[in-house]
Amino acid sequence: MDARLHEAEDEVALLRGEVRQLRTEVSIEKNRRKICSCAYQRKKKSWRKHGIKRDVPSIPPGEEKKLLDKPAP
Repeated sequence: MDARLHEAEDEVALLRGEVRQLRTEVSIEKNRRKICSCAYQRKKKSWRKHGIKRDVPSIPPGEEKKLLDKPAP
């Protein structure tokens, strides 16, 4: 009986450690997502400020040929 009690206590301690580790991982992931979200919001605000409609840069018609003919730095 005493051995089973110690075994159960060891298992409880192990599970508590796992729960603590999982909570830490979740907290880190939430913080990372929050940071990414804030960075994206700043990026969108900058787009609005500068009149950018989409994330992909647009090249005006006729400019593409000029850019392709230009020597690389």
